Amino acid sequence: MIHEFLALYRVKEKLVGDMPEAQWRMLLDLAANGPLDTTALSYGSGVPATTSLRHLGLLVRNGWAERTGDPTDRRKTIYCLTPAARRLFVIGIRRAA
Repeated sequence: MIHEFLALYRVKEKLVGDMPEAQWRMLLDLAANGPLDTTALSYGSGVPATTSLRHLGLLVRNGWAERTGDPTDRRKTIYCLTPAARRLFVIGIRRAA
């Protein structure tokens, strides 16, 4: 699986254009480990917590991620890939192969 993600990094520009690196890392983390809460996503992607909410908001607004509440803890927000983002990774893996 790690080879697929490294290959995706090589085709990033073709898949998402000039998406900021922080958002791309969050998408990769969601693809590999999602759904994730805000803290886990910030930690796993290496994006500082102080900027992760802004990037997550942009991912949601641009149709790459969806947010829902955590059924066990109302204080948490859970993020997952949208169907369009999942298709992006399928296409990307095919292109990278």
